[in-house]
Amino acid sequence: MTNHRYWLMDRILEEWRPVVGFEGLYEVSSYGRVRSLDRWVAGPHGSQRQWKGRILRPVTGSHGYVTFNIGGKSMCAHVLIAAAFIGPRPDGHYVRHLDDNKGNNLLSNIGYGLPKDNAADALRNGRRPLGSQRPNAKITEQDALAIRASSASYGELADMYGIGRATLSSLKNGKTWKHI
Repeated sequence: MTNHRYWLMDRILEEWRPVVGFEGLYEVSSYGRVRSLDRWVAGPHGSQRQWKGRILRPVTGSHGYVTFNIGGKSMCAHVLIAAAFIGPRPDGHYVRHLDDNKGNNLLSNIGYGLPKDNAADALRNGRRPLGSQRPNAKITEQDALAIRASSASYGELADMYGIGRATLSSLKNGKTWKHI
């Protein structure tokens, strides 16, 4: 069994594991923190000096993800956590934030999933607007229900609601506005 280091933070145990690919140099925690470890590094002319480990400073990139500079590379916290705690990422899967908050890098909020899982998260968390919540919506949920129930011609409905016939066809056939 591996010897993992634990720290108590806010009465919940914080677990530290090696950063995959940087074992013995860096560790990542179940809280989404990263630290370098104490080590000896080669100095000039064959000398050695001790490098004191420390908690690394997180940076939020332009993409909104929390990153850390590890070995001269910018690495996303959620990817480091998943690799260290969950294991290798299966082909075709993403590392996802279950609550869609890119800043919430607690282990309990990180998981692997397919693109459809990521889309389901966005829908569940209200990050994907539907129907009249969409900025370009021309009708409401009530309008959509009335259109589906109507026996009027597509031309009459298009004039009445200010939408195209193709949009009406998709709505009436259940291809759009599926949430109602």
